[in-house]
Amino acid sequence: MVSWGRFICLVVVTMATLSLARPSFSLVEDTTLEPEGAPYWTNTEKMEKRLHAVPAANTVKFRCPAGGNPMPTMRWLKNGKEFKQEHRIGGYKVRNQHWSLIMESVVPSDKGNYTCVVENEYGSINHTYHLDVVGFG
Repeated sequence: MVSWGRFICLVVVTMATLSLARPSFSLVEDTTLEPEGAPYWTNTEKMEKRLHAVPAANTVKFRCPAGGNPMPTMRWLKNGKEFKQEHRIGGYKVRNQHWSLIMESVVPSDKGNYTCVVENEYGSINHTYHLDVVGFG
């Protein structure tokens, strides 16, 4: 009797698992999937201004909106080298959902070339902005 009870319990769990999995499967069937491939720019209008000359203490935002399948990752370089938080007093913000780099209260030492590198397993694209910080205040 004990083994019969365990068998029924196992069947119920299996059926529950199948019924829970089914709605997810039907949603996938109705979704149009993007073919797999290398990253690409989705909004080049937001990338047209390559040279940014801004007064000191202003906020700068660089954007590199991209797409791809699988979803690409983004990283930033300054003057061709990995750009780390500790490289800048006050750090910076990366907004992955907006494909952007934000630096608040820029100073003359922030001058340079900032390159976004967007990549997935199928390829890599990059875009460089030049930042010039003018004045002291």
